[in-house]
Amino acid sequence: MRGFWILVSLLLVTSLASTASADRTDAIEGESILEADSYDAVYLLIEVGTPVEVWIEGLGNSSNSHPIDVYISTTDAYIVDHSCSTYDEDDANFQPLYLKEGLTVSELPFHFSWTPEIDDEYVLFFDNCDNNRESDYWLDTSQLWVKYAVDDQTDELTEGILAFLGGSLLLCCGGPICLLVVIVVIIVVMNRKKQQQNVMAYQTPVAIPGQPQAIPGAQPAYQAPAVAPAVAPAVAPAVAPVQQTAPPPGGTVIPPLGGQQPPPGGQGGF
Repeated sequence: MRGFWILVSLLLVTSLASTASADRTDAIEGESILEADSYDAVYLLIEVGTPVEVWIEGLGNSSNSHPIDVYISTTDAYIVDHSCSTYDEDDANFQPLYLKEGLTVSELPFHFSWTPEIDDEYVLFFDNCDNNRESDYWLDTSQLWVKYAVDDQTDELTEGILAFLGGSLLLCCGGPICLLVVIVVIIVVMNRKKQQQNVMAYQTPVAIPGQPQAIPGAQPAYQAPAVAPAVAPAVAPAVAPVQQTAPPPGGTVIPPLGGQQPPPGGQGGF
């Protein structure tokens, strides 16, 4: 978690400190309507030593077009020294830091770069009047519009503010969000563990008091019953035949073999 906050801080510092190089894709586009005998200004956000890029891409009105004057000066010189009036040597003290006087539509698209050397407030303005400079364009000052694009530090400042707001939102809300995620994960893990315990309790037999419980163990593998050896049928012993003999003369009875006695009466016979 500590590394996460360090990474966020580094991203914020990088976003605020970085400055992109001048590029048309970074320029902020605009359009001004110059009324007759008037001028319009764009206040610049600068960084000393960093060029300001300007593109002028459209110039005209509903019927035709005519030249205009383009200047960059300090804000004080723009307010105090510049004026729409006929040239007067005693009042010709407006000295812009950059000038393009008599810009015509045939020169479009027109691009120029200007680098501020000291920290001050500066303004880009389009002049559509007979100002107090002898070299300005003044033959036609009817209404017209001008399309332009400016790449100063406005885009970088906007990106830095957005990054700062995003980082601030992350710093303010990131902690609660991370805490909420952790809580949700803990709840899910506890529910899953509880379900596993319920399943194990359902599968385990309930012990009955006073009854011996069998200790579960590995069950022996099933073995096929052994085939009993064939036993020959019992043969009853043969009974020896009783041999009957005729009595000898004189009436004497000879006992038969086996010790069997003759039947009563002293008679033998078959």
